[in-house]
Amino acid sequence: MHHHYGYSMMSGNWLWIMIIVILLIVTFVSLYMMLKITQDNRRISSERKQALEILNERYAKGEISDEEYKHRKQTLEEYTK
Repeated sequence: MHHHYGYSMMSGNWLWIMIIVILLIVTFVSLYMMLKITQDNRRISSERKQALEILNERYAKGEISDEEYKHRKQTLEEYTK
């Protein structure tokens, strides 16, 4: 019979298994969060582009003045920084 100072050989293996499982969980959560942030940034960029297109159309149709156009465009740019 071999003695390992009160620990069996399996106790060391379980420690490594737990470390690997924790690292895998952290990796998958990190990847998910990065994907989510990327999707959110694309959505915000798309929404800004749509809002700017609508603003440009309204300005081209003469529905808003030069001052209102400049103010709204500046507001859109500040909002998406």
